Amino acid sequence: PDKISAGYQTQGLSAREDFADIINSMSADSIAANIQSLQDFVTRYAFAPNRREVASFIASKFISYGYEYTFLDSFYWNGTFQYNVISFLEGQNFPENYLVIGGHHDSIVNNGDAMIAAPGADDNASAVAATLETARVIALNNYLPRNSIIFATFAAEELGLIGSHVMAQNILQADINIKLMINNDMIAHNTMPS
Repeated sequence: PDKISAGYQTQGLSAREDFADIINSMSADSIAANIQSLQDFVTRYAFAPNRREVASFIASKFISYGYEYTFLDSFYWNGTFQYNVISFLEGQNFPENYLVIGGHHDSIVNNGDAMIAAPGADDNASAVAATLETARVIALNNYLPRNSIIFATFAAEELGLIGSHVMAQNILQADINIKLMINNDMIAHNTMPS
């Protein structure tokens, strides 16, 4: 155990202290504001004409936190261009190893017309808000991860896991070593009637 904990020293702090600072920096108000901003698009359905605007909004949030290497990873699917959002933080010790943190940003409805209204607070603004908040507090605390981190939000997931499949194919072709993927899908799911 001593050998393991010694390997997790970061800037003079143990990993546990480092993560405590990061966790304590998380803000319920920030998470709620991001969920509300995503709901304010009214729909985030994959075929809705605002799909690029949604992805650009998410990318702008990463950039505002200081993640300069952020981009829209566009792909053509079913007659439309779709846009995954990718943001990157290089690891200090093992930059060739990657952790992926993310979830999908599109939404759908069981009843009604998703082109008109699919606000998706739980499915899946909650995943995007958690991913954004994780990125925000990592940057806020100047945390330097041992492994590289990819923050990703996926398009067209509700219609067959399309965006994550595209990213997985790109990762496979680039021979990128993924050590872990944290999928924040529906982490704030509310089963109570509204």
